[in-house]
Amino acid sequence: NPADAAWSCFKTFFNKSLEWSWSFENIAHHFSLEDLLLKHWVTQFPEKILQVPYEQLVRNPEIWIPKILAHCNLDIEKNVYSFHKTKRAITTASVEQVRRPMTQTSINSSDRYMQHMTPFLSNYNK
Repeated sequence: NPADAAWSCFKTFFNKSLEWSWSFENIAHHFSLEDLLLKHWVTQFPEKILQVPYEQLVRNPEIWIPKILAHCNLDIEKNVYSFHKTKRAITTASVEQVRRPMTQTSINSSDRYMQHMTPFLSNYNK
């Protein structure tokens, strides 16, 4: 859901300055550019790019994680399902999220903020 991703970008304080995330109009523009870039690369290398629907991944990680690993020619390791238990340093805005098990709580997270997201909804051309 692009609105959920837009809401996530807008509310997140990124470690590095990402000015496009400071307004819903700019987020819509950035997402549109990302969509064009993805479309280009998928047409160039359709067999090389695996598109993973976020909602399906978090609802069925036991199905999608093996697909992702197989696509990358990687073996399944026992810790792949317990990524949140890692002790490595994390320096991204997702530090808290990475320390928790995968959940579905972000699905439809933008629903109650829709009245504030009109600039995104009006400007995002999916």
